[in-house]
Amino acid sequence: EGEGDTAIVVWGKSGAGKTYLMSKMVSDAIETAREGGAVVVRFLGTTPASSNVRDLLESVCRQLSRAYDKPTDAIPSEFKELVKLFKEAVTEWPSEDKPLTLVLDSVDQLDDSNGGRKLEWLPVKEGLGNNTRLVISTLPDYAGVFQCKSLLQKSLGEGKMLGVETISEHEKVFRHLLKLQGRTATDEQVKAMSTAFEKRTEADAAGTPLWLTIVAQ
Repeated sequence: EGEGDTAIVVWGKSGAGKTYLMSKMVSDAIETAREGGAVVVRFLGTTPASSNVRDLLESVCRQLSRAYDKPTDAIPSEFKELVKLFKEAVTEWPSEDKPLTLVLDSVDQLDDSNGGRKLEWLPVKEGLGNNTRLVISTLPDYAGVFQCKSLLQKSLGEGKMLGVETISEHEKVFRHLLKLQGRTATDEQVKAMSTAFEKRTEADAAGTPLWLTIVAQ
């Protein structure tokens, strides 16, 4: 891939399986990482510190400083300088011998301090270079709340957006999940599940793997 082509965005509604897919990508990256390479992962919104872009950048910069033999006591306290260091660390420190895979799950879970969900701190517009791979996940846009998907699509292009779709053969999957648990369902129960699935709206979780798993339980 050419310079600036090493980013991908996984997007979809809650429960669609984004985090599972991201975890699989992380596992594969660790397995295939060349000796000396770095894999940096953050699942955002899981703790107060992982919901704040300033704390996120500081922790990532510290980890990258250790990975690329840079001084860890040079992390700036001023946010603009911290963003500058983060962009330098992600785009300039990795090399062919020491590539970087950076995974940021659920950027929509950042709070709005320091423009966290405006994503201007990400170096996607400038280009990542050939030695950095960036994988991001987000929910679809929520009007008046956040537009992470649209912002990333504008910066990266449609070709870098990977949508996680809803289940297509829901009844077949539902019966399979029941079988795995040694359970059965009446025709009325299957019909009720199918009705809820078919009448779902974009705002519903119905139709996602998580929703179907919960129903099967």
